[in-house]
Amino acid sequence: EQGSGIQSFPFRVTIPDIGTIFCLAVGGIDSDVPIQYTASEQGKAPHMPGLRKGPDVTLKRCRTDNFEAISQWYSDIRSNSNIVRRNITVELIDVVNNSVVTSWSVTNAWPKALKGINNGSDGIDPYSYIETIILAHEGVAEKPSSDI
Repeated sequence: EQGSGIQSFPFRVTIPDIGTIFCLAVGGIDSDVPIQYTASEQGKAPHMPGLRKGPDVTLKRCRTDNFEAISQWYSDIRSNSNIVRRNITVELIDVVNNSVVTSWSVTNAWPKALKGINNGSDGIDPYSYIETIILAHEGVAEKPSSDI
């Protein structure tokens, strides 16, 4: 594996029916913060527990060997033709011994944006590269170490 470049991608993102994406950075996977809302517009009603909501999950500087599936998922979402939300796993990999340091589950995620795409069309590099993938979701949770 020496010289393959995989060691430079410390995040492994697994998407069911899509495959694995390797990323240099992942944002928005910190623990969600509960928000509150009021039951009336006047704000006089007592506060009630709200939905757990966090920022979008942003995958940065990604490499994949299945760009077609990612692109199709994004196109389906944008055209409202096939809204598929997927439970995604994000793993931080210790690149020295290729072990999982920690991981997160992202519930019911779907792509909001794909930016900066190089689909490896030079015929030499088998991978496609995506500068940014922004995922909307319904929650992020760090997995306990025992689950890894």
